[in-house]
Amino acid sequence: MKFLQTILALLMCFIGYTAVQAQSCSGTATFNVTINPSPNAIVTVGGNASGGGTPGLTSFNLCPTCKVYLKSNYTNLTNFTLKWYKNNNELTQYQNFLGGNVKKAGNYKLKVIRNSTGCEDFSQTVVVTGGAPMAAYETNTNVANTSESAKDDEVVFESADEAISLNLYPNPAQNRVTISYNPGNNNQVTMQVYDIMGRLQASQALALSDTNTTDLDVSNYPAGTYIVQLTGNTGSVTRSLTIAR
Repeated sequence: MKFLQTILALLMCFIGYTAVQAQSCSGTATFNVTINPSPNAIVTVGGNASGGGTPGLTSFNLCPTCKVYLKSNYTNLTNFTLKWYKNNNELTQYQNFLGGNVKKAGNYKLKVIRNSTGCEDFSQTVVVTGGAPMAAYETNTNVANTSESAKDDEVVFESADEAISLNLYPNPAQNRVTISYNPGNNNQVTMQVYDIMGRLQASQALALSDTNTTDLDVSNYPAGTYIVQLTGNTGSVTRSLTIAR
């Protein structure tokens, strides 16, 4: 009898255990997975401080008076850190520069780091040849306090905040006027011409090139004062134009 009671107790324990296991196996759990992809660093390259250029360009040859503009495709400095390199050496004084004008030969690249995860990515290497053999302190006050030995080897990274500019000639004009412009850091520029009443007379997108000039035909414009405005993705500039007959 005592043996049967023991067997029955064991069976009850086994049945109870099995019931608990079956109950736990029928449950479900839900969880969310957030995936932060690694950055995709790309340097846009433009000539003569055009600020525009071609993403992914890997080489550029400078004339002695030219400069090449290197620009990061990442501009969010809250979530990302930007580090520039020349010949595989980090240019620590230019951390978080969105871009800059380079006048010296070298192999340049950009590292973009996602601050929340530490994930990072290097851009393509931009090979710059030619250029002017000048020291950085001659054109860049940001490195004026570096040692003399370091200055001669330094990259010339001028301010990334180069402003858009515009010149008109001749002014007053009769039939044609030449528009000379520097897009600064803008990678696209549109020109609008308004009369003195603010009515739009002409509008066109301007190409970014080494010369950055275009001619405007004003032979059909009545004599008077007009406003020429250049608008980029980071700024604008206006100039007054007089047409005399």
